[in-house]
Amino acid sequence: MAQEAKPRICKKCRRLLPIDAFERNRPSVWRSECKECRAYKKAIPAKVRREYETKHPKPQIGEEFYCKVCERTITIQTTRDVNLDHDHKTGKIRGYICNRCNTGLGNFDDNITILKRAIEWIKGTLTFLS
Repeated sequence: MAQEAKPRICKKCRRLLPIDAFERNRPSVWRSECKECRAYKKAIPAKVRREYETKHPKPQIGEEFYCKVCERTITIQTTRDVNLDHDHKTGKIRGYICNRCNTGLGNFDDNITILKRAIEWIKGTLTFLS
């Protein structure tokens, strides 16, 4: 079912914006971040990606892959199991990591302060004043 073209809130800047401020992710699905916020994320230029992948080929389906972030070894089952990770502010490539870790870092916006707070939360040492 297609989403209605109603205004929505950008998950990044938290502004209520008209639907045309967002890009389509698929024909019936709108991205969760507005075009303006997405413009700040630097994608890996195609030439840089090709050069990196020539020197460091992406692991293929059926191969085992060791993720340096979570230290898990997985057998790649789909092309999306391993991602070429990069800094969204500079565009610098960091290397291949598993999809779970790539998604996690993206959800934390590559923000070290947020990651440190998440660690404190997990440890049970993050406290709030009530």
